[in-house]
Amino acid sequence: MSSNFFDESLPLACGLMATDGRVLEGSPAFLALLKPEGEDKAAPWLADTIKQAMTEAYGEIRLPGNEEIKLALSALPDQPEMVLVMVAPDTCPPELCRAYITTLARAIAQCRLAEAAQAEAQAHFNALSEQSQAGVYISEDNLICFANRGLARLFRFQRPEELAGLVSADDLVAPEEQPVVSEQRHLAAQAGAAQYSFTALRHDGSRFSAKVQERAILRGNHRAFLGVVTDVSEHQQIEAELERRASCDALTGLPNRTLLFDRLHRVIAHARRSDELFALLFLDLDGFKEVNERAGQDIGDNVLRIAAERFATTLRSSDTLARIGSDQFAVIAESLLFGDDVEPVAQKLCEALAAPITIAGEAFRLGVSIGIALFPASGDNADALYRAADAAKQIAKETRRGSYVFFGAK
Repeated sequence: MSSNFFDESLPLACGLMATDGRVLEGSPAFLALLKPEGEDKAAPWLADTIKQAMTEAYGEIRLPGNEEIKLALSALPDQPEMVLVMVAPDTCPPELCRAYITTLARAIAQCRLAEAAQAEAQAHFNALSEQSQAGVYISEDNLICFANRGLARLFRFQRPEELAGLVSADDLVAPEEQPVVSEQRHLAAQAGAAQYSFTALRHDGSRFSAKVQERAILRGNHRAFLGVVTDVSEHQQIEAELERRASCDALTGLPNRTLLFDRLHRVIAHARRSDELFALLFLDLDGFKEVNERAGQDIGDNVLRIAAERFATTLRSSDTLARIGSDQFAVIAESLLFGDDVEPVAQKLCEALAAPITIAGEAFRLGVSIGIALFPASGDNADALYRAADAAKQIAKETRRGSYVFFGAK
């Protein structure tokens, strides 16, 4: 960057020289005077003057062979290996000449220090990005300008060079999600940083779930984005499995009590908005205790699985079947026009166990007692409906075993 100081617009002939007299860089007029024909040779006749300038931070000398030309020299702060040399016009007062060259020397020194810091930071960044297993990139005007090996590996390119300067950032995003990702980048530009997830599109057309942390940066004088991409597909699969295990019954695979309540809350909210009826049914198997006592838990578990499968085959696609206890199940029957529309559902559930369940040549006869609570007549919230259906089930168990009872029925 320091060479920017020595372009043709500079009003004075000046440049940088090493302490051994070598000309390093300078304006065209300076190079023509001090480095004729492009020679790269030392000027030992300047060595003593340069040393003096390094000691006193400023010095002057007449150019040997042309005493009419006066050279002003200034040390560069924190740059002991070089000095700034300027051809001082005779018309320029000594004080102004000295002020000009020392000010310019400080500016060049600061620029060179900034260049060194930037180069060191870039080298550090390159080293870290290459060591990272994540994908690291810099994009400008939606074009990938830098990509590490991790990014190439994630998106199945052979080399990072196949991305840098050739691939649009949008090309790495599933087409249907590009507008959303574009909005996230806009937010990152405004806030300075953003974190979001998206469906990534690989070079071979396959997809994966990605998470990106993106930060707005300046690349030269242009706004750019520094991003780190990670593949979170496996993490999402683990989360989904943990969530499934937390919300599903391990034996039957049906929703458990926790998931039943979650769905019940959503069905209630929908029913309130749409002014609809639905029913919550509690099912208690009749005779299951005897199965466990007679055949053991393993056979009992198989009986429960088969009973759950039979219940499921009788229900509509809009209904929800859950296991809420050892031999207890629940059903949410939605979209009822009238309260008695749930009776065919209850009747089919009872009939599902009419035929014996046969395991290893042994037949087990079961029944089911069902309690029914209607929304909103039996309760206008999940807890109230749950208690009402449980109470009706208990009455069915005691008075109408193998059949169903509505809550509040006499």
